[in-house]
This record gives sequence, C-alpha cells and structure tokens, in this order.
Amino acid sequence: MLKALRKKDFAKKVFYVLAAIIIPAFVLWGSGNLLRNKLTSNFAGKIFNKTISLEQFQESLAASRNQAILKFGENFFKLQKFINLEREAWDRLILLYEVKKRKISISDNEVIEAIKKIPYFQSNGQFEPRIYQYFLDSVFHTPARVFEEQARESLMFGKLYNEITDKITLSEGELLESYKKENEKIKIGYVGFLTKDFENKVTVEEKEIKDYFDAHSSDFTKPPSINIQYAGLSFPEQQTEEDKRNVVDKITGIYSKVAGEQDLQKIAKQNSLDFKETGFFSLEGTVPGIGIELDFVQTAFSLVANQISKPVATAKGIYLLKLKEKKDSYIPTFEEAKASVEKVIKTKKAMELASGKAKEYLAKLEDIHKTNPNNFNFQKTLESEALAYKESPLFNYGQYIPDIGVSKEFLDEAFGLRDKNKVFGFVSTEQGSYIMRLLEAVPIDEKKFTEEKEAFKEKLLQQKKEIAFNNFFLELKGKARLIDNIPKIKAQAAKGSPNIPQIDEF
Repeated sequence: MLKALRKKDFAKKVFYVLAAIIIPAFVLWGSGNLLRNKLTSNFAGKIFNKTISLEQFQESLAASRNQAILKFGENFFKLQKFINLEREAWDRLILLYEVKKRKISISDNEVIEAIKKIPYFQSNGQFEPRIYQYFLDSVFHTPARVFEEQARESLMFGKLYNEITDKITLSEGELLESYKKENEKIKIGYVGFLTKDFENKVTVEEKEIKDYFDAHSSDFTKPPSINIQYAGLSFPEQQTEEDKRNVVDKITGIYSKVAGEQDLQKIAKQNSLDFKETGFFSLEGTVPGIGIELDFVQTAFSLVANQISKPVATAKGIYLLKLKEKKDSYIPTFEEAKASVEKVIKTKKAMELASGKAKEYLAKLEDIHKTNPNNFNFQKTLESEALAYKESPLFNYGQYIPDIGVSKEFLDEAFGLRDKNKVFGFVSTEQGSYIMRLLEAVPIDEKKFTEEKEAFKEKLLQQKKEIAFNNFFLELKGKARLIDNIPKIKAQAAKGSPNIPQIDEF
C-alpha cells in the first residue's frame, strides 16, 4: 500500500499544500511521539504568545507524520530520521492559527467528497469503505475521525494558499524573459584569476585568527557525527553477477542467524568477515573507507545503541553496521577550529587579491578596446599579457560550465552580455574573479516558444505563487515568535527526571 502511495500522486490531490510547499525535504532530526502522560505544568511551547499544550503538539506531530507518509510513501520509514517532523508540527500549528484567524472553514461535505475521490480508497472507481479503513488501520494508524480532521485542516491550508496567491499574475514580458533564460544559449571567452593561485601570497597572524573565531565561532559549528563499526565482505575486483550474488547471500545468511546479538566484532571473527570502523563522519560528509553511499549513511544515522543493521550493499561490498559512538552538534574550541578559521581568512584575502588583479587587467582591456574597438581581439589581447584565455561551450542558464561549475553570479553576468552595449563582463566568486566577453548567442526558437508557451506559463506561474506563499509563511513564522520547549522536555526525560513526559522514537 505504501508503494502505491509513493507511485500515485495522492498528496497533490488532497493535501498538496503541505507536501509541495511547506514540507522541506530532508532535514536531520531526532523526533518522537509524546506519550500519554502529560502534566498541566508542562507545555510544548508558545506561538503568537499563546501556550501550546503537549496534547496539541502531539496532535500536530501525528498529522505531520501522516503528511510525511503521504509525501514519501514506503521510503518514509527509511528517511524518517532525516525529516524534521517536530518543525513540521510547529509549522502546522502556525498555519492553523492563521486559518482560524481568517475564519477559513471547510464543510463536512467538502471533507467527505475529497476523501471519496482519493484513488487509493476506491475499487473500480468507487469509494470502498473497507479499503479506506485498511489505510487508516495499517498505514496511518489513525482513527477515521482524527484523519478526517487532519484532512479538513489540510484543505483549509489549501484555501489559505489560494487567498495568498490568487491575485498573482504573469506578464508577457516576464514570460518571455524567463523562457529566454531557460532556453537561450551563449558562448563566452574568458580569463580567470583563481583564488587558489593567490593563497600562497597571503599571510595570517595568530591574533587575526583568534579575533575572527571569537566574532564568528558559530560559523564553525560541527554537525552531528557518528562512528560506525561495520563487518562484511568486499566484492571481488573482477566480479561477475554470480560472484556478487554469492557475497550477498553469505552476508544475508549470517545476518539471519545473529538476531539479538550485539557484539559485531565477535560476529565478524566467527564468520571470517572483514571488521572495520569508519571514524566519525557527518550526514553531509564522505564516509571514510566507504565513500559517498546514501544507503550506508541513512542506515548508519538510523541506528540506536546496540542495534546491528540489516545488510547494506555499497559499490565496494555488503556490510552489517553498528553504532559505536555519537557526537551531537557543537561549537569547537579555538584550537580545534584554528586550521579551518585560518583557511577561511586566507580564502577571503586571496579572493580580494584575485579580484584586485582582475580589475587591473579589466581596466587595461577597456582602454585597449576604446582605442580601436573595430579591430579588438579579446583572445590575442589576453595572450599578449600572458593570460590563459579560455572558451566555454554553448550553455544555457543553470547549466554546468567546465572549469566554472554552476555559479549564479557567473551565469547572471554572462547572460548580461546579451546587452549589446556591454563589452566585457566581470564577476567575483569564491572560486575566483573572471573577465568575460560574449562570442556567440543562440536565440530561442520562436515556433517552439509558441507551442510550449501555455505549459511554460502554467509552470512559471505556479513557481511564482509558491515563492509568494513561502515568503508569506516566513513572515508569518517571524510573527509567531515560537518558543519551543520540546528539546528541554526531551533532555529532562532522558535524564529520568520525575513527572516529565517521555518522548519515544516513531
């Protein structure tokens, strides 16, 4: 059933607002469900200077969980450690406050009709109560009345979205310019003054490093990290599908026999498996000895103490994982951060040197061009100054450019060269400073634009509405002035403080 939820676009049909607009993708979290025991002396927090009880927060958390299931389908249970449901619960409460303030309502009939139209609750095109009940019991674990009230709230959010965005329009000029931005192609010649080439000319004093760290210590916050033990077998270098299958079968067989075991090193020794530790790595980092392996990282961060994972396949082999150590996010000491701070300062100074040198040459080029614009040759002029001239391939806005990457600043400046009055482009990025000149521009296909115009307009208008709603919601969140007591309650519960509600993992 969850696979069906993922394959079919259920969220867009009834609950599209939260799924498509409000729920951001993939944020690290450690969330849970507030248990039954609640005390009047404890409350979840405040929004708009109004107290939110633990019960209210729990209801919103449950609704957010159901929404995430609708969004991610069967993958929810793999990804739940990376979805910040607590934040979604607060967002939902803030939206609920706003829709009530605006007196937005949804009738019982609207809720009923919306649910009856959901394909997953139908058989042969007709609403089937037994299927609906199955989803409630086995997928959402939610009573019908509660689910229907969650649906009512989501439909209210849809009406709020419409109120905020209905008056947003798209002019013909905006439409054409955006289409050009996505479909026009240009080719440029350029010279780069790379930051890395100036770093050896930079010196940084100890006091400068210390002062910078004191002023920007939070910039060097270390993310949560874990150290993983893993045991398994590598795939043969010259592997066949049969070789790989044999390795997988062996590890799977071992796993099936060690249920309840906690000593991974012992399991490895008894079964002649390779046993290693990764060392600490973060969610965004590369796993030492493993590389960039999403399944490995997701499984690793989902582990709890003494749990051995199911077999995890990587490009190198297949392994059983166990969490050895975990570090929470923290601000490092000066000594620990010193090398990183020094690198930041050196990069900033090198960027300034690169930019200064590039501006010197830009002034020279402008003078030479003014002297004889008709016979000006960008490439020869640069080469006469012993500068490395390069040419890009044809590219459109947002496309990867060899040696440059994808840089909004670079792309904006490059496409600005379509203005015939602009002879040179100049831009400074963290990577370096660049002088550029337009070599070729390929205009849009007018016939194709006419054919695609309406579909493109619909897509662009939707994007514009989503940006407007997100801006509205960010402003609303600021006005809410959220006070979140949940982390404090969880910390007290973890210490075993009496009369403190416990928080379970989902």
